[in-house]
Amino acid sequence: MTDRQSMHLGLINALLTEKDRLIREKDELVDSKDKLWRELHAIVRAKDAENEALRQDARELSAENDRIRRKSETLERALKQLVDQEEEDGASGAEDEDEIKVEDARDPIHESVLDDVGYGRRFSDSASDSKTSQASLPPKTERACTTNKPQSTFAPLIRVTEEGEYETGRIENIAAPVVASIRSTLNEVERRHSERLIPAHPSYTSLAPTCVWNWATGTMSGARWTTQAPRTFACGGCFNARRACFMWLGKMKWMVLPLPPQVRDATVTPDEKAYYIYEGHETSISLPGIWQASRKKGKRKQDEVDT
Repeated sequence: MTDRQSMHLGLINALLTEKDRLIREKDELVDSKDKLWRELHAIVRAKDAENEALRQDARELSAENDRIRRKSETLERALKQLVDQEEEDGASGAEDEDEIKVEDARDPIHESVLDDVGYGRRFSDSASDSKTSQASLPPKTERACTTNKPQSTFAPLIRVTEEGEYETGRIENIAAPVVASIRSTLNEVERRHSERLIPAHPSYTSLAPTCVWNWATGTMSGARWTTQAPRTFACGGCFNARRACFMWLGKMKWMVLPLPPQVRDATVTPDEKAYYIYEGHETSISLPGIWQASRKKGKRKQDEVDT
């Protein structure tokens, strides 16, 4: 082999070697490109998953906002109904206000007509024991003297002892406007009984679930006792109406309930009107937390009417 041929052969080998090197570099570049594409696709997929999660969060947030809005609208409607009910209770009390304040000049306080059905019984001296004093109500009219209807006793609640016992006083010792208010309620009881809407007196054998006014008129939405010590203080409806609140104890006994201590002056005594009938301008809705919330307005079942 000549030198020229040897040179050509060496050049060819060098070119082949360079070609192999370039092919390897190409393969490495292709592998690097594939790797970059895979990384890019992974980033895109991660971004898509993140965007989908954000969209899901946005949908859930929108749904939650809708629930909150609906709940807010429901609460607004409930609040409006509560305000309307309180206004109705207040309006009912305003309609009765003149009647509440009217006193019969012909009958002094000791002869005020008070009984469970308005049959015209007067106050009599009360028999007292170590705990309570109650006033029995004998008949007023001559014809009533021959009746066998049971007499009722009234007792104003003065305070509740630490042992939870009721301490009551004499009905003739409370203020005349309170007596007039009680008489007004009993007149309404008598009227409804005469129309055969209610029996002569509640049929409960023990402590009644409502005061006399709510029992007689069927306005159960106004039968709202205080949140603390219910059936111990005047209900929200009688408070709004500036009306004496009294309730059935069973066995022809009634108890006149004082105002909650939160709404009466600490210096007021049981012989004053302000102990039993509110004289301010607030309503129960403007004094939250004292009385239970209004129940859905409705009529109670009519008791069986006495013949």
